[in-house]
Amino acid sequence: SMDPSTVISTGTLPGAMGAPYYDIGSISAAAHSLGTPPLEIVLHPDWRHHPAPKSVQPSRWEESPYCSFDDLSRLIARDFESFSIPSVHGNRDLGYFLSSTSSKELELGRDLLLSQANMATCVGADLLVVHAWDPRMELPALDSAAEILDSVARDCRDVKLAVENIPVNGAAPSQPESLNGILEFSEYLWVTLDLSWITHHGSIHHFDFLLDRVANVHVQGRMKSGSTTMSMLARGTDEPIEPAILYLRDRGYAGQWTLELNRPTSPEDFKAARDHIGGILTS
Repeated sequence: SMDPSTVISTGTLPGAMGAPYYDIGSISAAAHSLGTPPLEIVLHPDWRHHPAPKSVQPSRWEESPYCSFDDLSRLIARDFESFSIPSVHGNRDLGYFLSSTSSKELELGRDLLLSQANMATCVGADLLVVHAWDPRMELPALDSAAEILDSVARDCRDVKLAVENIPVNGAAPSQPESLNGILEFSEYLWVTLDLSWITHHGSIHHFDFLLDRVANVHVQGRMKSGSTTMSMLARGTDEPIEPAILYLRDRGYAGQWTLELNRPTSPEDFKAARDHIGGILTS
């Protein structure tokens, strides 16, 4: 769609209300306070019964409201019925299971991926953001991940699976190389480009070869107000990400833009960041 209105990621929305990240009610409250914008629902690894989270969570697993994907789908459909949900962000530890060398973990990965693709369909999303490897792995089995992603993408045609350029272990292939290895295997997969993680990799030019497969761009960063200007800085750096937004816009990218706001303190932070991005896209 050509509409430059930005999709809001729910990942840090509870933080804007002073609530813990896993609090589903506060996600709905914060989103309503923003005037029911389109949402990208982030599924946290600790919201599920099984298996245990593979990534370190800010809270103990037992504290989160874990429930089945079916229950979660119903909850989201109920709490967010007035919202458009163009995308769902799969569990960030999905990559651990998808690129494992253990056949048992690969089976779990396939099950998790299928459940999340079905859930995306249930809440009306046409895009599922996936992590296809774990940033800590030195030798992720990208061929296994590609095979599972391809078969689920073929089965679930209603939902685009978009693989995100997440960080890589220094010993592993680079972000663009890892993405390329997966995309070369399957014509059914798409890409989510995260502008913060591109900054951690190096140059956005290294991703040019896959621009025609980008379905979603994560505008991830924290807002910094100067005396006269505002800018958005990539996670963990002082690098502004505005040049990357302009670069993609000028190359003709017209897909979804998703705001992943780091360290919000109030809903106003989301409004300011969303207006800032909108200003760049329409300038």
